[in-house]
Amino acid sequence: LVVKRAKSGQSGGLSRAELEVKLLKAVSHPHLLPLLGYCLSPDGVCLLSPLMRGGSLEARLQPPRPLTWRQRVRIACEATEALVYLHSKGIVHRDVKPDNILLDEKLTAVLADTGFAKDQRPDASVRCRSTALYMSTGYLCPSISKGGEYSPKTDGYAIGITLLVCLTNR
Repeated sequence: LVVKRAKSGQSGGLSRAELEVKLLKAVSHPHLLPLLGYCLSPDGVCLLSPLMRGGSLEARLQPPRPLTWRQRVRIACEATEALVYLHSKGIVHRDVKPDNILLDEKLTAVLADTGFAKDQRPDASVRCRSTALYMSTGYLCPSISKGGEYSPKTDGYAIGITLLVCLTNR
């Protein structure tokens, strides 16, 4: 198990971790990192998830354990499946990058770190209203830096850059 700890939201608001708990309780996909449990307290939130022994895609692109071409393509497809699933549920991930694609011991990929995710459905009970910049700079769609909104298209840009990095190792 891995325990992710986060402090509570300020002035009675929900923290990103509390929003992440609500979101993860509402979704389930074989290529999304599952939430095994959580604990809410006045001091913060603890999220429990399985330990992904294969490490992150980012780490596995580097020596001494680089991935084969075939493994990279399969991992990229699995991460994309998870992203398509989130979008089908009206959720934008907002932080797609190789560090947030984790691998188990069989190198099966899961998309992780939904702490910045946003439920965009009009009736969503878990909404994030911030327009802050969330994605890592190299994966950020240029429209966001010009004041645009996050959408499945911005996630699509980020997964595209991730695929490029995965396949070219640059």
